[in-house]
Amino acid sequence: MLSDMEASWVWPSDHECGPNQYVQFRHEFDLVELIDTAKLIISCDTNYALWINGVFIDCGQYHDFPNHKIYDVLEIGNLKQGKNVLACLVYYQGEGSFQYLKGQPGLIYQLEAGDTTVTSGKDTICRIDPNYKSGEIDKITGQLGYTFEYDAREADNWREPNYTPGTDWSRLSDKDMLSAQNRPLEAIRPIKKLVFKDRIDPRIAAQGAFIRKTSDDTSLAERMQTDYLSPRWVMDKQGNGPLNFMYDSLGDADGQYLVLDLGREESGIFDLDIDAAAGTIVDISWGEHLDDLRVRSYVGGRNFASRYICKEDRQRFTHYFKRLGGRYIQLHLSNMSDNVTIYYAGIIPTEYPIEHRGSFTCSDSLHNRIYQTCARTLHLCMHEHYEDTPWREQALYAMDMRNQALAGYYCFGEYDFPAASIALLGKSLREDGFLEMCAPAQLSITIPVFSLAWVLAAADHYQYSGDIDALRTSYPVAKSILDKRAESIVDGLLPVPCGEQYWQFYDWAYWLDGGERILDKKRYDAPLNLFYILALDAASSLAEAMGDDEAKAAYQSLANRLRSCIHEVFWDSQNGVYQTYTGEGADNDSARDHHCELVQSLAILAGVCSEESAAALRKRLADEDNGLVKTTLSYSLYKFKALLTDPDSYGAYVFDQIKRDWGYMLLSGATSFWETIKGASDFGGAGSMCHGWSGIPAYFYQAYGLGIKPTAPGFAKYDRAPASQVFKSISGTVPTPHGPIMI
Repeated sequence: MLSDMEASWVWPSDHECGPNQYVQFRHEFDLVELIDTAKLIISCDTNYALWINGVFIDCGQYHDFPNHKIYDVLEIGNLKQGKNVLACLVYYQGEGSFQYLKGQPGLIYQLEAGDTTVTSGKDTICRIDPNYKSGEIDKITGQLGYTFEYDAREADNWREPNYTPGTDWSRLSDKDMLSAQNRPLEAIRPIKKLVFKDRIDPRIAAQGAFIRKTSDDTSLAERMQTDYLSPRWVMDKQGNGPLNFMYDSLGDADGQYLVLDLGREESGIFDLDIDAAAGTIVDISWGEHLDDLRVRSYVGGRNFASRYICKEDRQRFTHYFKRLGGRYIQLHLSNMSDNVTIYYAGIIPTEYPIEHRGSFTCSDSLHNRIYQTCARTLHLCMHEHYEDTPWREQALYAMDMRNQALAGYYCFGEYDFPAASIALLGKSLREDGFLEMCAPAQLSITIPVFSLAWVLAAADHYQYSGDIDALRTSYPVAKSILDKRAESIVDGLLPVPCGEQYWQFYDWAYWLDGGERILDKKRYDAPLNLFYILALDAASSLAEAMGDDEAKAAYQSLANRLRSCIHEVFWDSQNGVYQTYTGEGADNDSARDHHCELVQSLAILAGVCSEESAAALRKRLADEDNGLVKTTLSYSLYKFKALLTDPDSYGAYVFDQIKRDWGYMLLSGATSFWETIKGASDFGGAGSMCHGWSGIPAYFYQAYGLGIKPTAPGFAKYDRAPASQVFKSISGTVPTPHGPIMI
């Protein structure tokens, strides 16, 4: 904890602080000598972009909780003898989303440059950013927060040393400051900062003129979605040079459009280099496909569109405060009074720096492509924490996180990142013993089974990393989750928690998506109880590692009692499978007669059934016409793991299924793996084309293909059983804390 800083939190108190605010801060200071390297401590709510002497340094506040502020430590160069300028643009979201919990706005920084200390406080001046539109504007999605509108016509060089602040700048008074002692910085960023890669040079996918028929009282995204597009050659490009738009070629059209293809799924910040007349409007949309013969900017109330209004002559604009995810960018240029030259439009990829230390190669080139695309999908969904998708939500969910981390241990051998994501979700523990659905966030609903998946993820992390310090952080949270659930057991089973705030989601499959809330009826769900057993088994091993013999015995005993009761209550002898629901709340035909692959898989993994029954269930799972509700891509983790409890019989089947489903996506043009097999058409046209949970084949290729699985924490011991009966040839590397294992 940094509570002895000289710096103060700063924010203009006389400004009405609603949501979606941008504030500029400037601090001039003198150095008596040239300083090669200095250290800057910085934190804010919600996000920052920093310049020193007009040179961009870094951006990106860690996604933290308001009562547990995280700070960055940056190495600063570009300092000179005499006058220097620190400039910081701070964005305050001010309204909760799926990766942001509303806190108090503010910026704090402390620069140590030789014998000189520069701190946020009375020497800091500020003004409300005159270019970004603050306040209520369109939201990208409810999960992701606001889009942006930027008017560059009044933009000045406020970040430069030779700039002279005008009367719109103000100094801070005591009421604008809060000491670090009253709002301490709790911890340093637990993971590495994101890195900026080279700008992607996109290719032109389409161009032409557009006519706008939708009125301005609709969202910008909806206007772009419904603009009439007429393909025509309206611009000129010489080789790899700039794009020249001729405004007098418009005719009766309202403007010109351009669709850019980045070549593959990407995630990064929008960047524009343009020469235009003042007032030229550039509307920007982004997305993952061209199924609509344009970028799908508006779908189901979601708005994947922003606006930039040009100043005169050549200008560069970079939006540092929200990453864009997707493959395509569409620009609509309007209000043109002269020719426009675009030198660049696209994104700067921002990536979490990892090394691809794991590898997998076999005799089948399609399997090899699937593995490589899994690794790419996983990496695209790693930024401040694991993300479900870099496009639509950028949110941390426990069930998604477990899939991502399991595959990531094999692809990357990186342990700090999953530890940080596990800890971040762990800080969201609620009084009812469940975690928030996402973190950092405070949402109106949560998914009960995801809290149990979090326990499994914490146990996985200890098994793969051997990190006892991370376990000391996660174990008390795991105990709280499991002990609170034990208090609610009725008649030997865990009933569904009642209330609108509990979403009984298990899979994006028929009658497993939790569409019906259980408000006052008693219902027992097999998936919830089976995940509870798996979590109890995992926690008993964690208790052993922590020397908590009492908890270990209690968890083992409770798990065994649940196994017996689940088999007795849920086994459907007539159909030879476990049913999904029972109790008063399962009083309709859909719930009463529901049988699914997920429950049979979990029953095998939880040890609920005899080996004879398990063998019969595995055979049923491997039958394409088994009469069971199918698992989706993400929950294939449990189906495949259940089948691979008999690898000799079902190893070939599992990898054939991976080849069929994930190969289908590749052969459909995927450069990252989709949320579900339906792709973009799912969820009313909002299906994600890059979803981290679908990277799970990487786990199977290395854990079962190469055959390397830890049997003691940190790979102190491990199984080595390559699937030589499945592949004609196989080779690869599994990274471990003790070094790589080669096959």
